[in-house]
Amino acid sequence: MDKFIRVFFSVLSLLTLLSFSASAQEKGDPPPAMPGLEIKRSYLIKQMQSSDSTLIFKEVPKIDGEESYLAVDKDGSSMQFFGKENYLKKVSFTFKFTTYKDVNLLQYKRMSYFAFLMGGDKCLKWFEHCAAEFVKDKTKFFTDKANFDFNRKGVYTYNPANKAMVLTFIEW
Repeated sequence: MDKFIRVFFSVLSLLTLLSFSASAQEKGDPPPAMPGLEIKRSYLIKQMQSSDSTLIFKEVPKIDGEESYLAVDKDGSSMQFFGKENYLKKVSFTFKFTTYKDVNLLQYKRMSYFAFLMGGDKCLKWFEHCAAEFVKDKTKFFTDKANFDFNRKGVYTYNPANKAMVLTFIEW
């Protein structure tokens, strides 16, 4: 009987604890840890330069009053970040296709890494789905959007006119 009472009170204590935490969550979601995309520009730069040492980010003239950093690699692909160090509002990776299959494969891997950095496995799967649509018909314009954790909305666009894949993340 003592064992039953101990188990009963243990379960009762656990349920009480869970009910307090549930009522705290009903009062609203906590504010985001960081404003904007909730990722630092310097972190993204460091990670992307680790995959491509030719990416040299430079501050370019402000766009709509926002700080802007741009990097273009030796093959014509580029990355651009809009916003402050701790308050990025938009990040974009443009993959320009070349006539070299090996270069295109490497750029695809870098863009995949970028997608993973911005949204983890869920984002990587979404990016692969979008890229599969491109593979089905390289002459067709394609765009898709998805929301991810940390206040991020991904936008994938392939435009056959400029032979470029663009992966952009904005606040949502």
